[in-house]
Amino acid sequence: MAWYTGTTSGDHYLDLLDRLEKIMTSNSITTIASIVAGGSSYVVGDELTVSGGTFSPSAAKIRVTGVSGGAVTTAVISEGGAYTVDPTGTLSTTGGTGTGCTITATFTSNGWTNNMDNTPSGEREIWFEGTGAGSDEIHVGIKTFNALSQGGIDQAYNWGICAATGHNGGLDWWEQPGISPGFDSIGDPDTDGGAFVPLKTTDASYPIDYWISVTPRRIKGAMKMENGSIIHYSSFYAGFMNQFGTSTEYPYPIYTGGSSYRYNTFFEDTAPRYTGISEAMGSNSLVGPGFYRTFDDLWISVKNSSANDGGSPSRVAAENYTMYPSSKTSSAAIDSNYDRIVSDASGFNWNDIIPSSGIPGTPTYRLEPTPNTGDDLYSLIPCTIVASKTDGGRNDLDVLGELDGVFWISGGGTPAPTSEDYVDIGDVRYRIFQNGNRSETFSLMAMEEN
Repeated sequence: MAWYTGTTSGDHYLDLLDRLEKIMTSNSITTIASIVAGGSSYVVGDELTVSGGTFSPSAAKIRVTGVSGGAVTTAVISEGGAYTVDPTGTLSTTGGTGTGCTITATFTSNGWTNNMDNTPSGEREIWFEGTGAGSDEIHVGIKTFNALSQGGIDQAYNWGICAATGHNGGLDWWEQPGISPGFDSIGDPDTDGGAFVPLKTTDASYPIDYWISVTPRRIKGAMKMENGSIIHYSSFYAGFMNQFGTSTEYPYPIYTGGSSYRYNTFFEDTAPRYTGISEAMGSNSLVGPGFYRTFDDLWISVKNSSANDGGSPSRVAAENYTMYPSSKTSSAAIDSNYDRIVSDASGFNWNDIIPSSGIPGTPTYRLEPTPNTGDDLYSLIPCTIVASKTDGGRNDLDVLGELDGVFWISGGGTPAPTSEDYVDIGDVRYRIFQNGNRSETFSLMAMEEN
């Protein structure tokens, strides 16, 4: 797994895709083979940049996790780096409070190939192929576009996220085999919905800060949308999920998710249509913002509400598939199972923690971190796609899969965590973000960094 952070420049929504393409198709640091010299004057938590090689947009970084007399004894990878030429031999490092730390390391491919890269009318459209476990063919497409915003005042500069079941170089971007919803027959964003990511263009004062994670199976990311006092966070996921079934039972467990089901959602939007991958608020008339491919070759919409664009939606099963735990199902039997996941004896359930009606709604309780654990220990609940009832006569599994490394996290504790904070559990760091324009204590997610 490779983790990346940075800040865009120029036409931000285009520059972000350029950076993502370089990251996905490059090599990254995968192992710290040895600490050759510990150096001096370091402290735990120092971030050190690895020298050498040819990289863009960023070099690899390691985080110091142990020192002895100021010398580094242990470290973990904190950022993967994107290399076209790998560093070799004994590698020096820079940064932190000390000097002299050197390491040896291994670098491997991030596992993605750029199969199609077009720039129609100044936009960009790319189809990527991931290697997965080696024999997989994982096809993910990203297309940039701009359109007049839903309010009819601003111009929205956004991404559309799609997946496909194969790739044909003789076809246009939107004609790829088995493509997921989001674009119509002539390549325009579909007014019926999709998996879209609100972004923005040139803004020298407020560029886009990004956090991206890449494995050969999937990509995911969060982006900070800022304009003065307005601070929102877009997010996306594309590729394989961690399925609850064997490769024979579920041979193509692909998922795409964005931060809006509406193509022309503006990044300053305050309506519930601007959401995030762990919350997946939807519409009663449009599909999205998430889609998974069933074992009988259908794209199914994943969403947690069924209200109109500007309304105050309840967390109900708009269709038959929702993103747990930020959802309310349409089946009383499965609702009781949701409740029991917390605790039969506790006297409360998820509807008390994540309100099932109204946006934002008022929770009865909130989950607090475990006290007296050194570092407060937060509960991280995997974001899971759940079938709330049988759909069209198919007996789908109740639990279909988890988004890899994406979790619901409570905003409890003192001080309460907010966007860009992190939680460390052992050597693994989880970065916290709000969903879209939401800032309630029950509308946060955490992404695994390393």
